[in-house]
Amino acid sequence: MSRLGRIPVSVNGVRISGMGVRSVNVSRKQTQKIHKFADGSRDRSEGQPEYTFSFQCALDADKQALLAAIEDAKATGEVNIGYTLGSDEYLLIDCGFDREDDGDLTISGIAPDRLKVR
Repeated sequence: MSRLGRIPVSVNGVRISGMGVRSVNVSRKQTQKIHKFADGSRDRSEGQPEYTFSFQCALDADKQALLAAIEDAKATGEVNIGYTLGSDEYLLIDCGFDREDDGDLTISGIAPDRLKVR
């Protein structure tokens, strides 16, 4: 799922005032496995989903505000990031961050779960 515009973001339930991101990209990956049995039958099982995400900020000041909120949240424990797309609101649980690009003002990472809050 990828969306563009001025998207409100919160970290651990606190909305970052005066700031939004211009692009949110969230991907869901869920491993699938086919089991082939000796009697010739087959079955499918699936693993638990995991999510990768990236937020692209419009301004360097917005990126710095988001990074500061993330660092504050890390100091208290788990980082949960909420974002709103249209009338839907989502929450990425226990976020970990694997990349920060200055050129396009992007922050990306992974999360074990995403909840639709509203």
